[in-house]
Amino acid sequence: SKNRVQLYKNVFQPKLKHPQTLAVIGLVQPLGAIFPIAELHSRWFCLLMKGQRKLPSEEQMLRIVKEDNERNAKRYYESTRHTIQVDWVACMDEIATLVGVKPNLYTIALTDPLLWYKMYFGPCLPYQYRLTGPHPWKGA
Repeated sequence: SKNRVQLYKNVFQPKLKHPQTLAVIGLVQPLGAIFPIAELHSRWFCLLMKGQRKLPSEEQMLRIVKEDNERNAKRYYESTRHTIQVDWVACMDEIATLVGVKPNLYTIALTDPLLWYKMYFGPCLPYQYRLTGPHPWKGA
């Protein structure tokens, strides 16, 4: 397997009878901070355990694992070190979409143009993923 992780989104083992009951939190090597990704992994896991989210079928997860590994093999230098490498913003957006907390920039542009401007032209910050969805943080 050339040190490739066979976990759906580097978190869930598709071949378990109940894959949503065991999560490997933070098993990524981001080009950025790991703690915000681990927080999103944790939020996702909690929503799955509460039955508020569902994982795809085993077949779908295995197909996505294969696609993700192939994409990473093309993107990063082939070595045992880069098998869990991820781009921070892309990873955050992808997991946030699965969790249901990815901010909708169009809606924000209409409701809070100044916030939209800061989000669009400024850095991507972890608190952006606390603006909407389950358990939003009003102070974000």
